[in-house]
Amino acid sequence: MKKVMLIVPIIISFALCGCALTLPKASADQDNKAKTFVTKDDKANIYVYRNELLGFGVAVPIVLNGKTVGSLAIKTYLLLVVPPGEHRLMCDCGNESVLRLTTESGKNYFVMLQGRFGGSDLLIVNEMTGRKGVEACSLIEAKYYN
Repeated sequence: MKKVMLIVPIIISFALCGCALTLPKASADQDNKAKTFVTKDDKANIYVYRNELLGFGVAVPIVLNGKTVGSLAIKTYLLLVVPPGEHRLMCDCGNESVLRLTTESGKNYFVMLQGRFGGSDLLIVNEMTGRKGVEACSLIEAKYYN
């Protein structure tokens, strides 16, 4: 009975975030190209990834500068190609997590979506951690900026 009481709030909080069954995955070629981590001279790359198993079957919407750019399920990532400057990333899965990020041309930035009881958080991670996380995931097509 105690296990059921602990699991029910988790299921309810993640159910509010949506379903992961219809996420548009990019082609294998696009995924492989994104994993070279090459940037355009006048743009920056923001990799937003989710490589954990918490909240399986649940998609978490990702918002960049006020526009929904896609959703992340477990073991997926988005590549957002953006102009240099100030950007605002947000996810809302039981709680609203907002991350402000200032990018520079020609650089990669890595943001991990980390699930927790009652929600998710967006965290900037270093390049080594970020590359390893992205390499373990599959690319999802972004709706904007890509």
